[in-house]
Amino acid sequence: MKVRTHSAGLVEIGSGSIADIVRAVPKLEDRSIVAVSSKALAVALGDVVELEKDTLEDLVRQHSEQYLADSSMLLSIVDGQFVENAGLDSLGKHQLYARLPNQPFRVACEIHQALKSSHGEKLFGVIITDSRSTMGRRGAIGYCVSHYGFDAVNAYSGTGLYGGEYQLAASSIDQSLAAAANVAMGEGDEQTPVATISEVGFVQFHEEPLDPEEYRTSVMVSDQDVYAPLLNTPIWSKSQ
Repeated sequence: MKVRTHSAGLVEIGSGSIADIVRAVPKLEDRSIVAVSSKALAVALGDVVELEKDTLEDLVRQHSEQYLADSSMLLSIVDGQFVENAGLDSLGKHQLYARLPNQPFRVACEIHQALKSSHGEKLFGVIITDSRSTMGRRGAIGYCVSHYGFDAVNAYSGTGLYGGEYQLAASSIDQSLAAAANVAMGEGDEQTPVATISEVGFVQFHEEPLDPEEYRTSVMVSDQDVYAPLLNTPIWSKSQ
């Protein structure tokens, strides 16, 4: 697997469109993945919110499904995933926050269509990335907000190395790719919000276009989630 980052310069608020973002990809190989930073995407599209009369907790409540109010960094759930502060990312000036895409799978589809218009009929996938903390570890790690064009999960079946049958064995392809892309794109002032990932023979690409909502099958149903005991406790506040 090879990860290559692409510079987009300093992205200004409301400065462009999805087509402008994907221009950062000079060449697209067949059977590759394009990763796009959710923050750069939000800034370019002007998808930001301002902390005026609202508090940060108010914004988190508006942009998440559930949240924990009793901490300085608000743990929240957005599209079934744990993220800090509902994925709201401070731009460091004028109390502005970049937010996650409102319909992330449809936005990933739009990026895919824009790339196809520029680079022709190739098999490739798209991931929108962000970063978050993991329990018990310092620092942030990239995760996949949404994807398009490939299977998010590779399931294993049959007999394993030691003779037993695989039990609930699956590899999270979208999340693994996002972590690799994010560490290459960086968390600071690198100005490389787009990455291409090639030599990904383990990725199952889709020959035919699918409706973006079909990709929501990668989101775990809460009662099947290993974290269900935590998710179903009364410590969470439901967003309106």
